[in-house]
Amino acid sequence: MEYNSIITDFWAEHGTPEAERFVNLSMDIIDEIHQALEDKGWTQKELANAVGKSPAEISKWLSGLHNMTLKSLVKLEIALDKHLIITESVATEKYHNDIKMVSFGTIMTNEIKDANYNSIVVNNPLKVVYKKAS
Repeated sequence: MEYNSIITDFWAEHGTPEAERFVNLSMDIIDEIHQALEDKGWTQKELANAVGKSPAEISKWLSGLHNMTLKSLVKLEIALDKHLIITESVATEKYHNDIKMVSFGTIMTNEIKDANYNSIVVNNPLKVVYKKAS
């Protein structure tokens, strides 16, 4: 896809690994928040009320470039009743190696073949989550 190529080329020329990781993690968290809002049938205003913030502050948080604190993330997790961040060791313990995450550049989903896993989520063209096949 040309759009992915533009992003990849930009990061190769201007980005630092830290900046790229920050943006990727921020967008992953924002995707999770939006999905949780959809699941709950909430608006951003309702989320703002639940965490005691103004709708403008929530809009800023959901821009994807705001550097949220761990306290803010915990408030969001409690309000949404959803984990937004999880460590590898906790994920391994909780899911018993039933899932794996593959992050990659511009590889398309149909180019990844692994007989032991089935694709279950493709929210982001740069990330695919696989669940162990039965």
